[in-house]
Amino acid sequence: MNNLQAIFFDFDGVIADSVHIKTEAFEKLYKPYGDNIVDLVRKHHIENGGVSRYEKIRYYHENYLKNRINETEINSLADIYSTFVCNAVIDSPFIPGVIDLLNKIYQKIELFVISATPHDEINRIVEKKGIKKYFKLVCGSPKKKATWIDYILKSYNISNKRSLFIGDMMADYLAAKNSSVRFIARVDDKEKNIFLDKNVDEFIIDFYELDKKLF
Repeated sequence: MNNLQAIFFDFDGVIADSVHIKTEAFEKLYKPYGDNIVDLVRKHHIENGGVSRYEKIRYYHENYLKNRINETEINSLADIYSTFVCNAVIDSPFIPGVIDLLNKIYQKIELFVISATPHDEINRIVEKKGIKKYFKLVCGSPKKKATWIDYILKSYNISNKRSLFIGDMMADYLAAKNSSVRFIARVDDKEKNIFLDKNVDEFIIDFYELDKKLF
């Protein structure tokens, strides 16, 4: 893959070790509705990583609580959720090796963050973590990940065949495949992960491993 033009990075679970923070925030948000609802929310959130919090809040209210919810109410709950997660994500550790790799390649390859976190929030987090200089663009919701990939490929004249997406959730994989971009899965356990039956180019646990394989 020496001819790479661009790498798209998911953020939580790929750059920052912060996936558990989002799970705990949803648990806190739905705790007033009881343990059964919290269990349903936790299960759905874990199984649907990479999906916007706004979509999840609507889904949880309408399917688990059987309550219709308007945009104002969704935004209010999303703001509460944001207060739970933002500082914790800023303070979370990096995935091992990612900073070393970014330092090594950011002047040679176009790098982008594509996250389901709201656009302004993910930009603030990236800046506060001191890594903004590495990325050409930091992208968040409400635009879908696939929409961002297509936009970047076209806007920066990048070939999908010379690009790859590094993600840890099925939404990342589907977004990459939608644009025929190669996909590398960042997993905690190579033998127990959601991508075992998928067409994945590589499985990595940390970025020291990726550095050896690609560069």
